[in-house]
Amino acid sequence: LERHADSLEDDGRRLLGQYYRRCGDWSGAVAIWERLAAEGCAESLERLAKYHEHISGNLAAARRCCEALPRSTARERRRRRIDRKLWRRMPRNRSSNIEDSPSEH
Repeated sequence: LERHADSLEDDGRRLLGQYYRRCGDWSGAVAIWERLAAEGCAESLERLAKYHEHISGNLAAARRCCEALPRSTARERRRRRIDRKLWRRMPRNRSSNIEDSPSEH
């Protein structure tokens, strides 16, 4: 699969991304997910959101991926969770503006 990654159909690339993820090859998996996500693959966007939320810790990237997902209950639950994590990471001298609260978005 790896040698023929460029000639694989989307299903084959998704399978290869899954293989990389299970082997712990995050850079390989992310490269495939990014390519598929750019082509509109919602599954790959979700995997990227999960990767950035739980593995890379890049919550801003996780939120961007999440926002690009089709609207659903799961998407909104993930977005709220990411927003809470982002809120906790903000410096302690947070603005008192209630509109900045993640629960308001």
